[in-house]
Amino acid sequence: MKPTGQVRTCRIVMGSVIFHFPCTHTHYNPLSLSLQDMFALMDLRFDEGTYKYADDVVDGQYVLLGREWASSDCPITGNKRAVHFSHDAIDHGDISHIKGVKKEASDRALVIQYFLDTWNNACLQSTNL
Repeated sequence: MKPTGQVRTCRIVMGSVIFHFPCTHTHYNPLSLSLQDMFALMDLRFDEGTYKYADDVVDGQYVLLGREWASSDCPITGNKRAVHFSHDAIDHGDISHIKGVKKEASDRALVIQYFLDTWNNACLQSTNL
């Protein structure tokens, strides 16, 4: 849902402060609202033209395919800088093929390491990017 009014203005201002003063933005609290950095940055997408952004990160759920990564999957990460393995990505991705791993925060590192190993074998070793 698109934020409106003071909340939208506050988040856009906070997002701007995050970019311009990253070390001190926590001391900036417009309208005495407690907003998280993530939501402030997400709301910048509604303020067209203020910032340019690039879609350089793949959501982790799109690389958790329920099977080992194959060379034919390499274009999913082509021209991307990172994969974001959020809690939501682990919940919505298919990790059924990774033995002994559950959809728990404590297993996130294992999921990431498994992905990196199989991605490296499929994409970097055979230069399929």
